Amino acid sequence: MKKLVVLLGIVLLFITGCSNDTFNKAVEQGKLAIASKEYDKALASFQLALDEKKDDKDTKTLYEQTKEMVQAIKSQSDSKVDDAIKSFEQVEKTSGGSDTLKMQAKDAREALVAQKQKQDQYNNQLAKADELKGNQKYAEAKDILNTIVTETKDKDYLKAINQKATEMITAIDQEVAKVESDKAAAEAKKKEEEAKVADAVKQKQQQQQQQVAFTGEQAVSYAKKKYDDSNGDTLYSYSTDVKEENGKKYYQVFLKSKSMQQAGGNGNLFFVKVFEDGTIIE
Repeated sequence: MKKLVVLLGIVLLFITGCSNDTFNKAVEQGKLAIASKEYDKALASFQLALDEKKDDKDTKTLYEQTKEMVQAIKSQSDSKVDDAIKSFEQVEKTSGGSDTLKMQAKDAREALVAQKQKQDQYNNQLAKADELKGNQKYAEAKDILNTIVTETKDKDYLKAINQKATEMITAIDQEVAKVESDKAAAEAKKKEEEAKVADAVKQKQQQQQQQVAFTGEQAVSYAKKKYDDSNGDTLYSYSTDVKEENGKKYYQVFLKSKSMQQAGGNGNLFFVKVFEDGTIIE
C-alpha cells in the first residue's frame, strides 16, 4: 500500500512537471511572438497556456492585452482610425501584461495620430481648394491641389486624398475649358451683333445719303428713262418743292411738247410723280 502511494506521487509529479513545461513553453513562445509582432501567433500561444492553467491571471492579462492589439490592427486596416487609436490606448493602459506590447502600441498609436493629423490637414486644404474653385479662382485652387498630389503620391494612407485632389484638378480643367468656350461663344455673338448693328447703321446712312442726293434733276432722269426723249420734242421740268407720300419723297415732273408750243398751245402733255426709288405714277 505504501509503495502504491509513492508510485502515484511519482506519476502526479511527472504529470505536473509536464504540464508546467507546456505552460511555460507556450507563455515564452507568446512573448517571443510579441517581440516579432506576430500577434495572432502570440494569441494562440497564450490560449494554449491557459488551456493548461485556466486561472493564471498573468497569462489572462497577456491574452486580453494581445487580443486588444489584434483588434487595434484590424480597425486600422479597416480605416477605422478612431477605433484603432482607442484600442492602442487600451493596450498601453493595461495593468501588468507585456511592456514590449505597450511600447509597440504606443508607437503605433502615435504614428496613427500623426497620420490622422496629416489627413485632417490635407482635407482642410481640399476644402479650401474647393472653395476657391467655387469662386472661380482656378489658378489658386490648382496650386493647392498640385502641391497635395505631389506630397501624397507615395503615401498609401493618403491615397484617397491624392485621388480626390487629382479628380478636382481634372474637374477644374474641364470647368476652365467650358468657361473659355462660353466666353469665346459670347464674344463671337457680340461681334456678330455689333456687325449687324454696323450694317444697319450703314444701310441707314446710305438711305439718308440717297434721300439727300435725290434731286429734281434725278427725278427728270428717271422720267426720261421711262418715256424716252429720242426725238427731242419733249420738254421736262419739275416742281421746286420735294414732296412726300407714304414716307417716300417725290417730285412732280411735267412733260411738254415743243411742237405743240410752237403751234401756239401751252404744250402740256401730262405730269407724273417720280419717287426717290425710281417709281413713277402718272
